[in-house]
Amino acid sequence: MRKFLLSIAVALVASVQGLAIPALPTPFAVTQPDGSQLTVRLHGDEYYNYYTTLDGYTVVKNDAGYYVYAQKNGGVLAPTAVVARPQAERSAADLALLSTLGKNLIDDTRSSASRKARAQRDRAMKASAFDYSKFRGLVVLVQFNDCKFSRSDAADFYEKMINQENYTGYTNEDGSRSTYGAFTGSVRDYFRDNSMGKFNPRFDVVGPVTVNLSVDSPRGSEKMSPLLAQSLKQLKGKVNFADYDTDNDGYVDMVYFIFAGVGSNTGEAPNHVWPHASYYSYPIGGKTIGRYACSCEFYSARQGILDGIGTICHEFSHVLGLEDLYDTDYSANGGESVTQGTWEIMSGGGYNNYARTPAGYSAYDRYSLGFCTPKVVNAPGTYTLPAFNSGNEALILKTPTANEFFIMENRQLEGWDAYCPGHGMLINHVDSTNVSVWTSNQVNCNPEHNYYKFMPAGGASQSSASDPFPGTGAVTMITNATEPNLLSWAQEHCPYIITNIAEKDGNITLKIANDTVIGDVEDFEDMAATTATSLADVQGKYATWSFTKCNVTAPGSGKASGEHSVAMKLPSAITSGDTYYDAYQVSFKVFNPLSMTVKYTLSTSTDGGATWTNAASATGETTQAVSGNGTHVLYWVVNTKQDTPTRYRVILSTGSKTSAVYLDDFTLYYRSATGDINGDGVVNVTDVTALINVILGSASYDASLCDINGDGTINVTDVTALLNLILAAE
Repeated sequence: MRKFLLSIAVALVASVQGLAIPALPTPFAVTQPDGSQLTVRLHGDEYYNYYTTLDGYTVVKNDAGYYVYAQKNGGVLAPTAVVARPQAERSAADLALLSTLGKNLIDDTRSSASRKARAQRDRAMKASAFDYSKFRGLVVLVQFNDCKFSRSDAADFYEKMINQENYTGYTNEDGSRSTYGAFTGSVRDYFRDNSMGKFNPRFDVVGPVTVNLSVDSPRGSEKMSPLLAQSLKQLKGKVNFADYDTDNDGYVDMVYFIFAGVGSNTGEAPNHVWPHASYYSYPIGGKTIGRYACSCEFYSARQGILDGIGTICHEFSHVLGLEDLYDTDYSANGGESVTQGTWEIMSGGGYNNYARTPAGYSAYDRYSLGFCTPKVVNAPGTYTLPAFNSGNEALILKTPTANEFFIMENRQLEGWDAYCPGHGMLINHVDSTNVSVWTSNQVNCNPEHNYYKFMPAGGASQSSASDPFPGTGAVTMITNATEPNLLSWAQEHCPYIITNIAEKDGNITLKIANDTVIGDVEDFEDMAATTATSLADVQGKYATWSFTKCNVTAPGSGKASGEHSVAMKLPSAITSGDTYYDAYQVSFKVFNPLSMTVKYTLSTSTDGGATWTNAASATGETTQAVSGNGTHVLYWVVNTKQDTPTRYRVILSTGSKTSAVYLDDFTLYYRSATGDINGDGVVNVTDVTALINVILGSASYDASLCDINGDGTINVTDVTALLNLILAAE
């Protein structure tokens, strides 16, 4: 498997196509011509980028210089006549317009052109493997005729930031303390630590050289050739480029440029260089320049914050063979994906702590580069994961599909992970069956099928403390029936499930068990959508349901898992009829489109609804919250018996009296009894017949249920074991 991933990494080096760091995610204020302020966020990369309001509406500048809401005309973004305002200041007319516009609109023409530009660079790149032991890097400092480096000691400054071992940061030039001067380490420290000592690079820093061009000349990355040519020309006769061709193939392994000023990735200067990695063919000193990468001096020129090492580490990681893991086409291919965000340096993690503490390599990053060998789970048992940053241990759980697996790691707030959003076990779903999406830098472009899928425990968030297991959401299990789940993309069941996930003293323990967990789901799809808010005894999947001041509705995308969900306003509740399960857990999914936090309670009754008992989360909370504009699966611990009729009641305890939130996928979790092959809830001779039919090939049931004696095969010995179970019970 690792050999397969390494082949992807090598292929990626052969197809670096404008690989870039994503836009700085920090929102910032812009001033409108009338003096009012609007806070916006920049999205995208060097090829295509755009601005949105904090709640996701695309804005563009009109001829008068105002940021206005954007609309789509024939696939092209065009300004509306409505000036964009902060959410709290919008008028009724503003809201009426926004109700007709989608969020995160992009210009289809420009997006298509950006994809073509990437493809052109893809074809230009040359293939080469990377020899960590021989690497020697070249870093060139470049300033412009109208923008010089802010520090007179730029050469010494970058020499230390890049090469000094156990680097702790810098002071101001006069020796005084710098507000943003503290670092976790240098570029060299980052790669040494994250390779577990296998890669300890040395970079030669030269310059600054001054080019006779304006800092605005690159236009992001559209006009890089003149800038690169002038920069390299000044090195002729001063640098022995043969020193940087370690495999003696005639090509310099890599040149890294740091440009004076601030990058366009910050949103502060749209025509400045956007940090990226790419290819530029330039003969010099008997060698040819091939791969290069670049970044800029400032993290934020407005705030006077110099850039740290995050961008350098992100861009140089492309040279090693890692791909971008953020959504590189953003909304162009089915909307914007939920990705690893600030947990992952190849997504947004390069910006952590103002780029002074970029997120450490993930288990996938280290695995694909040969810096880590995860343990493949091949048997039930209890497993322990130490902090990945220092322990370098991870687990792989295979799916039934070749080259598709789940990778698990324990991220703790230490070392390079000190500024990650939280702590606990992260799970990512790796699908390497389609090599082209990896080598063309489109790993997470399609939210309907991400090939490195982030699986946040707390739901569809990212860069949140609720992302890990158990995390702040106290999620202690993941199965084939939970959300997220362990199903393959072909919807095949994983042979194992993960339960009892716990964290103590920075270590994660988890139990791997055979999959005997079943989840029965009420998805409300069989019920008619209605405006009636007090219907009783409506037949569902496994029980009847009664609705108090709420109703089944068809609310549209983003408010239901399928077509239908339950619209709930204060005060409202849904109540099930009698159910008959040995259930140990209940969950339901909440879609909250409101700006406020809503809260829910769940209670159970075993006396026909005469008395009710509150259920609690795994951490003992009897009320659970879903934040504004969020989607979250709430889990509750229960202990019901199949021979005792049990009713469930969900109450919206905090919310809005006028605007609805939506509940879906009410799920009861239970474990099937050993030997219950056909899933009818009892173990008897009909299960023997079902098992014999499986052996004969005339029926198909879950393999983990059929392997009665647990020897890994299904044959006549399992029939004997099943008969013994039935006889013992009698």
